[in-house]
Amino acid sequence: AAGDGLLAAAEGLLADEQLAAADSRAPGRPHAELGPPLRDVAGIALAHAATAGAEDDSWRWPTSLLERFDAPDDSSGPDVDVGSMPDASETASDAASDTAGAANSTATKAAITAKKEIKEKKTMRGLAIIGGAIAVILLPLVGYIVYQRSQANKAGSMRDFQTAQFGTRASLKANVARASLAAGAAAAGERTGKGKGKGKGKGKGAAAAAAAAAPQPKKKTSEKKAPKAADEAIQLKAAIKIQSMFRGWKARRHIALGLNPTGARLLKENQHLLLQVECISGEGFPNVNTFGGCDPFMEFRLVSGSDPVLDGRTAVENKVPPERTVSTQKKDNNLKPKWNEKLELAGAINAKDQYLHAIAWDWNMTGNTVLGHMSMPIEQALEGLAFDAEATFQEPNVHTLTFKNLYSEGQENLELKGCNVNCKLSYLEVLKFKIQIKNGIRLPKVDMLGTCDGFIEARIVRGSVKNGTFDRNPNPETCLWSAKTQVIPNDMDPKWNEKFSAKVPGYSNLTLQLILWDSNAPMPDREIAHCWVDLPSVAKGQPGGKDAEHKLRFSKLPGIAPCADFKKTQLKITLAYEQVLDKPEK
Repeated sequence: AAGDGLLAAAEGLLADEQLAAADSRAPGRPHAELGPPLRDVAGIALAHAATAGAEDDSWRWPTSLLERFDAPDDSSGPDVDVGSMPDASETASDAASDTAGAANSTATKAAITAKKEIKEKKTMRGLAIIGGAIAVILLPLVGYIVYQRSQANKAGSMRDFQTAQFGTRASLKANVARASLAAGAAAAGERTGKGKGKGKGKGKGAAAAAAAAAPQPKKKTSEKKAPKAADEAIQLKAAIKIQSMFRGWKARRHIALGLNPTGARLLKENQHLLLQVECISGEGFPNVNTFGGCDPFMEFRLVSGSDPVLDGRTAVENKVPPERTVSTQKKDNNLKPKWNEKLELAGAINAKDQYLHAIAWDWNMTGNTVLGHMSMPIEQALEGLAFDAEATFQEPNVHTLTFKNLYSEGQENLELKGCNVNCKLSYLEVLKFKIQIKNGIRLPKVDMLGTCDGFIEARIVRGSVKNGTFDRNPNPETCLWSAKTQVIPNDMDPKWNEKFSAKVPGYSNLTLQLILWDSNAPMPDREIAHCWVDLPSVAKGQPGGKDAEHKLRFSKLPGIAPCADFKKTQLKITLAYEQVLDKPEK
């Protein structure tokens, strides 16, 4: 039993990693040079092997232990006193206690390390929360400070420019008043000359007129002088397209349709025109943003009454109905914007006391800044055009309009440069077409059962439809109007008898395109063929308001594989046109 206990103690000590690591000696060295716990066990093992091992063959020390703890033959180490050796149970207990102590020490160190890591994580999390709170507070504060500075700069510059602008208007009014006074003085001089002589009267009248017209010296004041306006006027090249349209607009003249080339006629009160502004590009917009640059966009208004430029800021701030104002898209950080947009203005055009009011704006998230404005009388826009028979179906006439000085209310020390915005000006007639799609003849067999579920789509487009590519959906850039008939299923000779009415501008290249479709609901419809009518030739070849029947043959759609027997298919339609003479819409 003692031997078994010694063996268990020795094996436990040898298996422990810490005690084995402490033994840095190579096997075969004297056991006296080993560590204290291991040395005691080795001595007890050797003594037991010397006394009891030879008598009892049933128990032997493991060979590995004997080879490790047995001293070599030439060892000069001291003899082992078995009587002085500690008891085996005590040695095993001490070894187990040492092992448990080492394990407890390791566990304690691990717990301390884990607590330190948790504390460090909590500290870092707290610092992150504090940093985020500081950022949330400081960022809006910095943005607000920058915004307040920019607004202060704008306000100061606005006051300076308004002072200069209204000062200019005040001098203009003063000149007008002096001119009126001079005219009155001249008239008084003439009346005086009749009584006292023509020569003297005229001389006094002229002297009075000269004295009245002479500029009066200004009194010295403590007010600051207004800044001078820019030497270069901001110019805007504009073009307006005015077409006869159906939205209740009026004009002074009328475009004949082309049948009677006798000249122009006066436009009736219920004749309609369409006003379009096509803004192409701009140049010379000033730097008004806080860090330089400009986000410009143009606004066009149709106003009545007095000249909005003479009204100044009041005209810009006045509320305008949404249907009487249009705007371009803004161009971010661009001093030379290119819009290429077509804008339509609503309102009754009577060419009397009406103006096109253009305003240049700088976009801002908190409020747009006006860069300036100009005005053009509608009567001036309508002058110089040939409203005769040859004007029908002609391309737009292009005019260049110069925009006057645009006074800015933007940044301080703002440099105003020449600002040119190119637009197009043109005048077109609008025609009203009445289309009746009657019936089809010998539609092709396109379904699996040898039938056709046909319907007709009518489009009025600009340009030729014979070549090019076919668009399944109407192209908004070229298609001015479109409509579809009902679907007649399983009929090779369908009868639609549906009427449509279309009002379109009188361009010179209008084409009525009629497309034959086969309905495959719920799958996409299949395009079969198409036919077309040249509308200018129809307008010139038949009287206005008279119906004319047309029998058309279908042709292959460009870019689409044809189906069999589509060339035998025909379509009967009735086509008529007239001028727009409806009452104005409110």
